Amino acid sequence: MKSDNKKTKVLLEMRPALEGFAGIPQEVRLLFRGLRKIDSVEVEGMLQTSHRILSKGIPERPGLFSRKLSSDRKINRHSRVIISMAEKPYQTLFDAIIGYLERKTYSAALSVKSIFFGVKVKLTKFETSNFEDFVWRSLFSKTLPASDYDEVTKSNYRVNSVPWHLMHMVGLSTLAVRSNANYPRLITKDFDVFIGQTPYPGKVSKGTHFVIRYHDAIPLFMPHTI
Repeated sequence: MKSDNKKTKVLLEMRPALEGFAGIPQEVRLLFRGLRKIDSVEVEGMLQTSHRILSKGIPERPGLFSRKLSSDRKINRHSRVIISMAEKPYQTLFDAIIGYLERKTYSAALSVKSIFFGVKVKLTKFETSNFEDFVWRSLFSKTLPASDYDEVTKSNYRVNSVPWHLMHMVGLSTLAVRSNANYPRLITKDFDVFIGQTPYPGKVSKGTHFVIRYHDAIPLFMPHTI
């Protein structure tokens, strides 16, 4: 941790927390709560799915040609993020086909870009004010007691719109022309530490420490029990 009064800023991958009651999802929820209880740490969760492209949240900072969003437009952006994370986002077979083609087109474009230039993934903000119930139900209610509601829903989050599986495929696709896979780089310059899970198919900004929570090592170190 830092020796001065400045808090250590941590970004924690929350994707496993969307996946029910298994051990890794439980551990991710407990880790987030534990980090929230450390006074010298400021933690934010990163919203991402395995296969679904998420709608973008609020830009980290207004760009050269963009302006600060009004309150109603912020709510609209947050609502779109929530809808894109819905368990059943496709109402018809046609919608599902369009979604599949969108992912395939996006994957091809990112793969080409990664081979020649590298891919940088910008994270957007998801502010939890007015959306605490969504955060609780989607990420934490399966593990934590109701007494932790305020603890975990008051922290803000970042949105990674690129699916985990797509990032992995983009990295592997570069092996056709490179000796090492060139995985997408998350823009994490606002954070001192990024904590990912088992493993994470991406890189982080210079100055951000990359920590991986390695789970389920029993098959490697105790093969005689498997």
